[in-house]
Amino acid sequence: MTSRHLLKSLTLLTLMTLSACGAPSGQSADPHLSRSMMIGSWVQRGEICEGDSGVTYRADGSYGAYDISGEWTLSGNRLLTTVTERGEPLEPSVRVDPPERYESTVLSAAPDNRKERWSDGSLHEYRRCPDAP
Repeated sequence: MTSRHLLKSLTLLTLMTLSACGAPSGQSADPHLSRSMMIGSWVQRGEICEGDSGVTYRADGSYGAYDISGEWTLSGNRLLTTVTERGEPLEPSVRVDPPERYESTVLSAAPDNRKERWSDGSLHEYRRCPDAP
């Protein structure tokens, strides 16, 4: 094999490897994924929207769930959440110090569903809840 053929083969192998890896770190692997797409209430598949198992992401960068609240950001396909307060419903919240930070990777997203891989490697599927009347 000539050096020219070897170079072509290595280049092709490199391109195939990169395309198999998906989007580069920090970039969205899914064209539907955007900050505005995340805004709203979500529950994991199998849970009901009327229950207390969901999470709501707000446009101002805050979020809330049953017993926690804090801040969220989306950087490419990385969803970063920071728990700043914890407390049972109808009771005063307690500030979390230091704040707890969590990161998950959004693997796929559509307007009404998404799939995430949490930092522990587990997969979680979510569906959007309808807006409250």
